[in-house]
Amino acid sequence: MMKVYYGCPQTIQTMGVSLVDTREWLVNHSSSVRGYLDLLERSQGWKSEEFIEYQNSRLRQMVRFANQEIPFYRRLYRNRNVDVSSIRTVEDLARLPTITKRDVRENWNDFVPRRRIRSKSFYTSGTTGTPLMIKVSRDCEGINRASSLLRDRWAGYAGEMIARFVGDRPVANCSDKNLCRRSFVMNRLFLPSYCISAKTFPKILDTLVKRKVQYLQCYPSSAFILAKLLQASDKYLPLKGLLFSSEPMHEFQRDLIEERFMTKAFGFYGQAEQLLSASQCQKGSYHLAMIDGVLEVLRDGERISPGERGFTVATTLCNLAMPLIRYRLDDYTGVTDTKCECGRTSPTIYPIEAKSDDIIVTPEGNLIPPSSLTFPFKHLKHVMESQIVQKASNKLVIRVVPADGFSSDDESQLTNSFREYVGENMSIEVEKVSEIHQSGSFKKRFVISELNRATFDRAYNEGGGV
Repeated sequence: MMKVYYGCPQTIQTMGVSLVDTREWLVNHSSSVRGYLDLLERSQGWKSEEFIEYQNSRLRQMVRFANQEIPFYRRLYRNRNVDVSSIRTVEDLARLPTITKRDVRENWNDFVPRRRIRSKSFYTSGTTGTPLMIKVSRDCEGINRASSLLRDRWAGYAGEMIARFVGDRPVANCSDKNLCRRSFVMNRLFLPSYCISAKTFPKILDTLVKRKVQYLQCYPSSAFILAKLLQASDKYLPLKGLLFSSEPMHEFQRDLIEERFMTKAFGFYGQAEQLLSASQCQKGSYHLAMIDGVLEVLRDGERISPGERGFTVATTLCNLAMPLIRYRLDDYTGVTDTKCECGRTSPTIYPIEAKSDDIIVTPEGNLIPPSSLTFPFKHLKHVMESQIVQKASNKLVIRVVPADGFSSDDESQLTNSFREYVGENMSIEVEKVSEIHQSGSFKKRFVISELNRATFDRAYNEGGGV
């Protein structure tokens, strides 16, 4: 289909984009999505007991359904001697074993229920491995869509012109005279994040200004490159808001993005599996939707208290098409122990920093999350992009896309700054590259660990601190 699309004149491509966008418009304006959006808004005033009652009721139904309809769980629970009738509250989930992406991949057919459930297929991004297809029921898709619309609403978005720099492929060639394609149905521009460069930036900026774009929808990595290019040309682009998802936004990125676009950035946390979602409010807190799934945060296999950080395990409350129960997402976060200043009562989580695969292990066994490794880049003006790769337990490679003016002094400053975090026993190599690798959906990982899981688990269990 993309070959046919690229072979058509631009006017036909624009018509095609608008036609495809019709489905999203219809979903966004459907009675089910609007109903879930209203429920999400109402739930922002619920007491904690009401959230617990809602989740417990849904959980009992989901576990019973999984045991009856899903061969994988029926076999797993029988082999583990699990009495499904005893799982009545969120607290009881700890009695069930966790499952992994590998379990789903190797037993995919056994995760599909015997009865037919209306669903749509989604694929994980593949940034940490091979993409995995997940079937998501229409109701669950509607809840996830409503949660993202809630983030948009909190950002003040009301249908103004918006430009997208995400996983779209609007043009086949970055030398195309016009890099954007417009959807008249959704009143938005599609621009290729894979074409952002110093060479194309004047054309991109001219498009954003002439089309009177008020909002950007970006991956943090794309927004940061745009902000760096604005900084390099000593320009600003005032917006009403910037909407991001799919990647963590680190503080050094947020500072420059909000400065150059003269606005606030609003995040959305979700996954292709659509197990959990959280929307960022005007005060910067990520509020869990609570009606789509149950979040557990574990350290060394045990639940931790609010205020601490660990790795996520999630259970769907809505996806009957492929129920995932105690599924290891392994995102690094935690439930906060404070109430948000915005006045909403839904629980809040810390911004997602990384997956376990994105954490650096030092030769001494210390665990360092990506957020700590952003500080050496804060004052480097001659680096466009960067990526940290752990090649071995004692070797780091820092890939940088140098900007004009990058020198040996910048390289030394970067190496010395990193040394403060990873210690003297870590070898650090700065590698200058022309670009940072993107996944198939054009996401970019800030940290990549090539260590095996056993090395990470050993460091974690032997007392390494995050």
